[in-house]
Amino acid sequence: MRVLLLLPLIAGLALAQKPDYSGEYKLNAEKSDFGRLTKPTAFTRKIEHKEPNIHVISTFTGPNGDVVTDVKYTTDGKPTVNVVRGAEIRGEMTWEGDGLLLTTTRTVNGKELVTKEHWQLFEHGKVLSTLSHTAMPDGDMAILMVMDKQ
Repeated sequence: MRVLLLLPLIAGLALAQKPDYSGEYKLNAEKSDFGRLTKPTAFTRKIEHKEPNIHVISTFTGPNGDVVTDVKYTTDGKPTVNVVRGAEIRGEMTWEGDGLLLTTTRTVNGKELVTKEHWQLFEHGKVLSTLSHTAMPDGDMAILMVMDKQ
């Protein structure tokens, strides 16, 4: 009888646990959609996730070589500031169910750009999907990146 009483509690604890996004991911270009942007030659992302801290190192390889970004966020919505290629990027990351929402703001050519990224793990954590939406002066831009865990 005690076991039956504990089952709902155990199930509730299991549902309350947030997924661990840690891992090294590689872009699956065939499943991704960069909209009007040119697809990168390669894109990798290394994530270290120790709740509530997330450290992300991304390497983007394009026609002009590699661009590496190294950023840190917390999943509790606290504002963070990162510097990427000399530019300040303000960000906030929060949980949306078992997914993450990252909202970043940066100034480009005197205009403030806001990007919302929805992160979600699929296939038992083997696939990371990132859907980003940026409001641009010349029209909104959406990018879907599907990355396979290595």
